[in-house]
Amino acid sequence: QQAARKAQASLGGMSRRLRSDLAADSLIAESSAMRQTLKRMQLCMISKAPVFIAGESGVGKESVARSIHYGSNRKKRPFIEIDCKGMPDAIIKQELLGYEKGGIPGSLQAHRGAFDKAQGGTLYFNEVADLSMELQSILFKFLEDGRVQPIGASTATKMNVRILASSRSNIDSALDDGTLREDLYYALAVSTVDVPPLRKRDSDILRL
Repeated sequence: QQAARKAQASLGGMSRRLRSDLAADSLIAESSAMRQTLKRMQLCMISKAPVFIAGESGVGKESVARSIHYGSNRKKRPFIEIDCKGMPDAIIKQELLGYEKGGIPGSLQAHRGAFDKAQGGTLYFNEVADLSMELQSILFKFLEDGRVQPIGASTATKMNVRILASSRSNIDSALDDGTLREDLYYALAVSTVDVPPLRKRDSDILRL
């Protein structure tokens, strides 16, 4: 309790409700760099807009995404994560969109996609720059019209899903070399959160 009170004071008055809604592995934020990040997160928690989370590998981008979700009015609805790296495009597409019975070879029943599972909640794309151009196009289209068409379906369905995305990549480089679509980045980066590396968080190290 004493440690929690000290952390609350360091965050400059973050509310009890907000602290209790943080992800289970909660965020240590005594450094000025991390306090700035939490201020940005607070703004994202009261917004409905997409959020782009930037930071090096291992800085806790997933924890930031979960904290934004559980600090928002969507906290009682699902938080679904799509890991964009290390999986074949076809599998990611199936998991993202879902499919109708017979929509893919050998499918004997329909499968709910991540958009459907996240209805009313949040869908988080971990390492969004690793998505193929086809999948980036699908995500961009959803950000434009909020509709999803499962594989094998004849019509698209409107979904109430908030999008969060993150990347470890240097964004300028990813945009220059075409790894990340420019229109998708700007559609995601309505709100942005930069998560500082540990070398910029000296006063957090002992508590971490």
